[in-house]
Amino acid sequence: MSGGDSGCRVAAACGFDGEVRGMDTLGGGCIADVRRVTFEDGRTVVAKFSNHHERLEEEAHSLSRLADTDTVRVPMILGLGPGVLVIEDLPPGAPGPNAWSAFGGKLADLHQVDVGDQYGLERNNHLGDTPQRNTFHDDWVEFNRDCRIGPLRDRISRLPDADG
Repeated sequence: MSGGDSGCRVAAACGFDGEVRGMDTLGGGCIADVRRVTFEDGRTVVAKFSNHHERLEEEAHSLSRLADTDTVRVPMILGLGPGVLVIEDLPPGAPGPNAWSAFGGKLADLHQVDVGDQYGLERNNHLGDTPQRNTFHDDWVEFNRDCRIGPLRDRISRLPDADG
């Protein structure tokens, strides 16, 4: 991916002035090309490039929903443009003896947020390349059976046999 056009798309999506000085590839890009973008003034952002714009919209929506819980730290959405999602470049957390315990506490806090009487989400999304239905259900077991485990089981059953 060339920096010129991509850098312009990043700058336009997040409203930054100035030239892009560099783009470094980041891991985790199984469904998008993920880059740390450095502007000439030293600011950095993370940009996800994809031909599947609807998945970028899904991710932006999911990040917004997580941020709304005010429990776990998620990157701020800086912009969404044609084929690019621009998010805050968060530094890695400091390792330490309490890091996993703190993470577990924040995860528990997230799961204690009152989201109403139903399980689901107002829109479908993806987990990696796997579509996820988020149809609202009154029962957690039914939601997981119908929208998570069942569809994964069905998808796996359609895979070619590894021995064949």
